[in-house]
Amino acid sequence: MWIGNYCCLFERYFTGTYRFRNEMYGPIDEDVLLHIDTRTGQAKSRWGAKMFYMPHGLTIDHAGNYWLTDIAMHQVFMFKPTDLNHPALTVGEMFQPGSGPTQLCRPADVAVMKNGDFFVADGYESLGDFFLLRHSIALAIAIVELSNSIEKESILLNGVHR
Repeated sequence: MWIGNYCCLFERYFTGTYRFRNEMYGPIDEDVLLHIDTRTGQAKSRWGAKMFYMPHGLTIDHAGNYWLTDIAMHQVFMFKPTDLNHPALTVGEMFQPGSGPTQLCRPADVAVMKNGDFFVADGYESLGDFFLLRHSIALAIAIVELSNSIEKESILLNGVHR
């Protein structure tokens, strides 16, 4: 898709069926998450090297867990603050875009409730539909799915993105 004289970034990196084109190059070599001390400007900690392809949304919940979306991998990851090398929870199938109960398509962000349930803004122009998925932290399954419908328009979910 062209916008003025510029080619849309996503067409460079995704096929027409939302598959990531550059999987063969591997994940990003450098740390993608840095905790910066705002007083000194120095990095207090850094992590995420060789773990992500296209990290997008970052949420830190009330318990200090880190939630990260990767739009290339079509996944959401939750990391405990005590183990930033291994996700405690992964939602979505790696490099498999879709809209089924176990699939995501370029998830943009996560919102977490105090009871641990979480919402995934899935629908970065995904498969023509936009979804707000509610998951139970205990079961990690979709329990509410809102599709691209008139009802969705009335609750302002068109083009879910943060």
